[in-house]
Amino acid sequence: MSSESTDSTFYYTNILKSLKNLELESNESEETGTCSKIAEHKQQFCSDGLKLKQLKNELDNGSVESAIDLCEFIAELAKDELCRNQLVQAELLPSINKFLFNPNCSNKLKIQICRAIGNLCYENDDGRSVFLDVCGIDNLIDLLKYTGSIDLSQEEQPELVKLIVVSLGFLHNFANDNECVRKAVYEKNIMSILKPFAKNIKKDIGILMYFFSCIENLTEIDQGKIQFAEEKIAFDLYSQLDLQILDTLGCYTEDFFRILSSINEINDSKEQLCMTNFIEITVDFVEKRANDEDLLRIFGGFLTNLLANDDNIDMIYKYKDNFILEKAVDWLEKFQCEQLYLASAVIIANYMRNDSKAIEIVGHKNQPHVKIINLLRKYNDLGTSATLQQINVSHSLLSTLKNFCIAVSSKEELLKNEVIEVVVEFLNYENLEVLWKTLGIIRLLVKYCSDKNGLNIIFSDEILEKVEKIANNPQEHPGVTGESSRLCCYLPMAAKNEQNMDKYCKFSFINIVCKQLLSNHLIMINEAVLALNVLTTIAYRACSDKLKESSMNENVINLFEKESLAGEIKINLFQLFKILFEKSDFFTEQQLEQYLKIFNRLKIGQEKNEIVNAYLIQLINLLENKI
Repeated sequence: MSSESTDSTFYYTNILKSLKNLELESNESEETGTCSKIAEHKQQFCSDGLKLKQLKNELDNGSVESAIDLCEFIAELAKDELCRNQLVQAELLPSINKFLFNPNCSNKLKIQICRAIGNLCYENDDGRSVFLDVCGIDNLIDLLKYTGSIDLSQEEQPELVKLIVVSLGFLHNFANDNECVRKAVYEKNIMSILKPFAKNIKKDIGILMYFFSCIENLTEIDQGKIQFAEEKIAFDLYSQLDLQILDTLGCYTEDFFRILSSINEINDSKEQLCMTNFIEITVDFVEKRANDEDLLRIFGGFLTNLLANDDNIDMIYKYKDNFILEKAVDWLEKFQCEQLYLASAVIIANYMRNDSKAIEIVGHKNQPHVKIINLLRKYNDLGTSATLQQINVSHSLLSTLKNFCIAVSSKEELLKNEVIEVVVEFLNYENLEVLWKTLGIIRLLVKYCSDKNGLNIIFSDEILEKVEKIANNPQEHPGVTGESSRLCCYLPMAAKNEQNMDKYCKFSFINIVCKQLLSNHLIMINEAVLALNVLTTIAYRACSDKLKESSMNENVINLFEKESLAGEIKINLFQLFKILFEKSDFFTEQQLEQYLKIFNRLKIGQEKNEIVNAYLIQLINLLENKI
């Protein structure tokens, strides 16, 4: 090495030491001025074109040994985003990259090369483009093949760990959010190159998180997802993850589980997850730290992602003989932990994707439905004083309970356990999500109630008044609006006796039912028509005045004008009309003439539907005789 080269290297080394000393001062001091000094020194150097030219000259003509300090110096300068483009424009990237060709390039130099190029490419598309177009990626690929081949179980050296970390960091900074770079590395089958890194992720948290970051970044595009699935990296990854790794995550825990969640969205990843012990290991880890709210929140998010938006989630439940479901049932009682209640609700609700699953879980030996009802007792009297966390738990448990209500055969079992008594109290909540689920549960169960299991509670003046208030106040939440209106339609069909019908008619429910006739949903139209049929049959005396004052007649005529109306709804409307017609005091003569015109017009288009046609003929004859 020439004395001139030694002097130059010494110059850069001194600047580097000064920068590091300033950084140490900034770490030990609360003064912000030190950080400004560091940035000022860096920017001052990089704004001097002559100094940058000299730096490039040193790289181009210097030795491999001197390049270590020079690359480290550039890496430190490039930490400042205002310096990066100046360093790139000084054409330093090709000068740095050429050392990777050199057979004498040591691991120490490789570390500093990775740091320098990685920092120059960090959030800098100009740097990425220059490296891709001028340098090419062959050196990077060869470097990754080398660092991926290192087996730290055989040679655990800090220098090798550092080299693996910075090589992955280099790839991450180079490819992050850059489609051109990603396509270039896909052409090299990057996932097959990354696959060997999985064997070392237990050795260092830096290796783990940079490996994860590279995978997350490179699977944002379909081509990367395909390569990831073909290489079965998910299995390699999950096979390595154990309690030791989970225990050392610390501040990386949230990123760790977030990246796993994105990985699980890739084809076959969940299947490969279920071939390992990772879920069992994670549950054990979490249960032992049930007081760590942040960990439980993160874990709950991971589970939610694992189970949501997937038609083929049976594999998760089949994992180790329904392990995850059994744990969810245990958490409802074993722990006094709201985050685990939330996780349980997600797991159990997703399990009940159809009636048969709901029936199966109602018959579970540990009675999860009873545990959920009992848990809800802790929250149902909070009303407006409920915290956000308590609202979230209430909503999740109610959502799960609503899934139990869908299967006809499970309703009786729920009603045995005072479900109505518990649930109606949630009508005191102001949160619209909670109200939505509460109204839905009452609607699904009310027709199966008797006075012994909740009907008298629902038809109490207090509850009817609450339902009326909710239904008469238009909500921005379509779920609350829809469920409250539908419940108003279900109540007459569930009343069971004249006393309940009389109570019902004292409130303004009839107007709500008549408005539902204008719904865009056929099932809701039919519910309203059926409710009116029941009302006019059983409680005409109590409801006739309100029906006359309502929009019922106008809305029924509007329905008859619809050509697309289902035959079943038409028949129910015909029955409603006939009931009211036979009361003799409901329709005016003008209204009857209007209906006769409508029915004659309908008859022309109903020749193929014999039942509808028969009703029309009958009603037309009645009207003609009357008029």
